Amino acid sequence: MAPQVFDTPFKDGSFFRASDSFIRKWLRETLRWSLQRPTSAAQTLPDNWEDLCEKSFFRMAYTIKEHDIRPSLIINFDQTGVIYAPGNGLTYAERGSKQKRAFTILIPFAGDGTVLPFQGIYVGSTRSQPDNDVRGYRELLELGFNRDFMTDIVVPYLKKTKECLLLPPSQKSLVDMDVWAVHRSGEFKAWMKVKANHPDIIINYVTAF
Repeated sequence: MAPQVFDTPFKDGSFFRASDSFIRKWLRETLRWSLQRPTSAAQTLPDNWEDLCEKSFFRMAYTIKEHDIRPSLIINFDQTGVIYAPGNGLTYAERGSKQKRAFTILIPFAGDGTVLPFQGIYVGSTRSQPDNDVRGYRELLELGFNRDFMTDIVVPYLKKTKECLLLPPSQKSLVDMDVWAVHRSGEFKAWMKVKANHPDIIINYVTAF
């Protein structure tokens, strides 16, 4: 940094001013930055989405009735993208790069209105991570985040809530989640029931919009 450049006069007595043209040239030639516009992934809604939502609703109603699940033991969550610096939809990044200009936040809440701690999902480029071009990279990443979410947020909340309600640890609870492939995978289901030992958590799927 050299702030004194603004106070040092040239030989003709004029001072340096960072004009728009100077800034544009400096960004383009020195930093090699260019304007980029963020994109959003397209979502396809199935033709029978109304039927799928109705079936999901009845599965929830049946599960809640049969297992006497309290509203505070029913958890729903969704993910949304958060842009670091919202503006006119444009940002600067190095030419040819694919910069991550947003992160994903997972917002869970219970049926009684309780808001659980949020989970932030940040994708970086470290050597401990596989290359994001590897087949199944996103699914692997999502699976890890889902495990952390269940272990660090959902399970402690359910345990504490059952204790407050004087309910046994075996009391069933319900987690409603989007019907993504990673959520329905046999690996995730097996991890929930066997490795993580959460047979008391019932998962219901709903069509993602």
